[in-house]
Amino acid sequence: MAQQYILHSVGQVARLFLLVAMLMSVATLSWAQQFVDPSATDPDYNARKQATRRSQPQLRENTGDANAVTLPACFEPFNNTGGDGWTALPRNDDGFVGPIALNFDFSLFGTVYNSVFINNNGNVTFNNGVSQYSPDGFPTSTPMVAAFWGDVDTRNESSGRVWYKVYGDRLVVTWDRVGFFDSRVDKINTFQLIIRANTAPGFSGNDVTYAYGDMQWTTGEASSGVNGFGGSPSTVGLNRGNNVDFIQTGRFDKNGGDAPTLSATGGIDWLDGRCLSYRALGTAGNLPPEVTGLPSGNQIVLNQGQSQTVTLGFAGPETNQTVTVTSALGGLCNATANVTGNGTQNPTLTFVATGGTCNVGTNAVVFTAADSGTPTAGVSSFTINVVVNPPGTTTVVNQPPVAPSIPNQVGTVGVSYFQAIPAFTDPNAGQILSYSAAGLPANLAFSGGSGGIVAGTPSLSGVFSVTITATDQPNATVSGGLSANAVYTITISPASSTTTAPPVEGTLQLIAPTYNCATGAFRFNTTGGDGSTIIYWAVGITAPTPNVNEDVDAQLAQDIRDDKPNVVPLTLYARQSGLTVTYAWDARAACRSTIPPPTTVCGSPTSTIGQPFALVAPTYSCATGAIQFNTTGGNGSPIEFMAIGITGWTTNCIDNLDPGNTDNNTYTIMARQNGVIVSLSWTRPCASLRLARETSAELDLRVLGNPTTADRVELELRGAEGQAVRLQVVESNGRTVSDTQIEQAGAVERRSLTLGKSAGVYLIKASTTDRAKTVRVLKQ
Repeated sequence: MAQQYILHSVGQVARLFLLVAMLMSVATLSWAQQFVDPSATDPDYNARKQATRRSQPQLRENTGDANAVTLPACFEPFNNTGGDGWTALPRNDDGFVGPIALNFDFSLFGTVYNSVFINNNGNVTFNNGVSQYSPDGFPTSTPMVAAFWGDVDTRNESSGRVWYKVYGDRLVVTWDRVGFFDSRVDKINTFQLIIRANTAPGFSGNDVTYAYGDMQWTTGEASSGVNGFGGSPSTVGLNRGNNVDFIQTGRFDKNGGDAPTLSATGGIDWLDGRCLSYRALGTAGNLPPEVTGLPSGNQIVLNQGQSQTVTLGFAGPETNQTVTVTSALGGLCNATANVTGNGTQNPTLTFVATGGTCNVGTNAVVFTAADSGTPTAGVSSFTINVVVNPPGTTTVVNQPPVAPSIPNQVGTVGVSYFQAIPAFTDPNAGQILSYSAAGLPANLAFSGGSGGIVAGTPSLSGVFSVTITATDQPNATVSGGLSANAVYTITISPASSTTTAPPVEGTLQLIAPTYNCATGAFRFNTTGGDGSTIIYWAVGITAPTPNVNEDVDAQLAQDIRDDKPNVVPLTLYARQSGLTVTYAWDARAACRSTIPPPTTVCGSPTSTIGQPFALVAPTYSCATGAIQFNTTGGNGSPIEFMAIGITGWTTNCIDNLDPGNTDNNTYTIMARQNGVIVSLSWTRPCASLRLARETSAELDLRVLGNPTTADRVELELRGAEGQAVRLQVVESNGRTVSDTQIEQAGAVERRSLTLGKSAGVYLIKASTTDRAKTVRVLKQ
């Protein structure tokens, strides 16, 4: 099938062919690789593509898969900072770079090449670069190796980029967290392509590998896609370009994990964490079936009475073939192997083994998969070694930590940055995890440990890919050394100008809102952006809306005016063209009748300046609940304070606690100065005292199921019958997850509240006009 170009005149066609001829002649003579952006050579390109764009319904939030996907073992490490020989394509839509000289010869079904073009849209070609954004199914007339041919768009600064490196024996290309057209980043894909020197003497085995991380979208908006799905399916496979020799593993146009078939498209999640390997040397012969789900090292270790289940998925690379699986357990007792869908395109085998005296030792079980290819079937065999310990012996197999999902973050040059890192978990009880961070923006630092923090004052703008790594340590029962990574981005925007009005360009930012403390009238304020519609929202203010003028919820506005400590900083949200930004607004500080004390009052004693920066015990009044945070040392610059359950980050060192609330008596107080953060665990004295004015019964707030692994919890509230009640869910870093108002509570008020996605401690607060109750919930 011919490539898909939209041209308006014969003259335009002539100019295009002249350009291609010039580029190819340069490449032939000098191997001078060039980056080509079609919008730069064709002034009407973007307008024509926009004209084919399908209108999109407005999404409230990122709808990409929130579950972390572990990169498979076949995914080669890469450097997305430009070191170690890695090169990035410029941010673009439909561009390509080439020809890139290989250090080896690569045979694609018998045609040998020694250079490639890397195309932004998920593939490499050999004769010329390809900008076609609506994929075709194979075969086509263009020689291509397509890990994921789809409409990749990396122009948005929140998107990752395409990176490549030429080794002596292989080319590795990585599409790192890339978005889709039109500058969408609410869903992103991570995948990798590897081609090897298959003509080298002694080479054997597979010579093309595709490795997939978290895959979230299939289709761009100019290919009839709606929010990343539908329209022209993306293509995965190999194509010689002679309309005869090709392999098409599948085409994908929907969410979910459906396997692709010859007659049906697949779901994008089918690719998550998968390795696909091919042999392109020679002609496109029959490829044997592949398997997913093998245990680490192809081995499981069992103690007496211990059971383990292994689920294996089988598939033939060619979608027009079925696969039949057989099992050889070798006399292993206490074991079963059941196959569902045998003789279909994607059978699944469930292997269960239990340790017993009859199977002590090492037992090899073999699973064989044969496809329906002709004239010769492709056959693959996979062996799992089952090691069973004798009675009285216990061996614990080390398992890697489990990484949490960390959302992308934003910050601004010169503005203090603080981020709490959710804890990793480890399947082996009692193992200590060590933490490290890589790729942080300049002047940000990671304070390790479970629930550590990233903090500082950024000094350099840009988009930074940050990797938090947790490595388990050995103990008396299990070895250590296994790691897990959580990868996310921190987008640091340049410092905003204070002398001129910010132009409508650059990265969208939320800035301090305009708020009338007396009336509750509220206005969202932004800077930057691309001029298109912005959607705003904030818990307690408004659901997603394009309106900048709103009113704060009446009860919340009253609490702000009363400077109640239950009002934590509100997170404001704005979204434009797929980019979501946030701003932490301290409403209490904005409406305090008195100006916060200057730093000379709240800062460290003058006599200690120059000494190490530290927090000391706060000054606290048991009668009134007034608290003042105290520090010593430092460099004399302004200090900010935070204590979960008391206040978010603020330069005001004076606040209030409810002296009658004894549910939370121990607080972690933090202070930061020029990016240096110190903390202090403080237990308030006289916590059992009650004020004489407290005469009403205490609120009874109970969480049903604590700790929990679910995203929602059920709670019961008693003691507030007939009263207005406010329910808040707050993360450990002070961010409000939800804010619910009950106009008139029943005798027993039962509610279901949403927690955040990450594991950790959450605070659930119930408050009336004169009482408050807080409970902690541990999400595992």
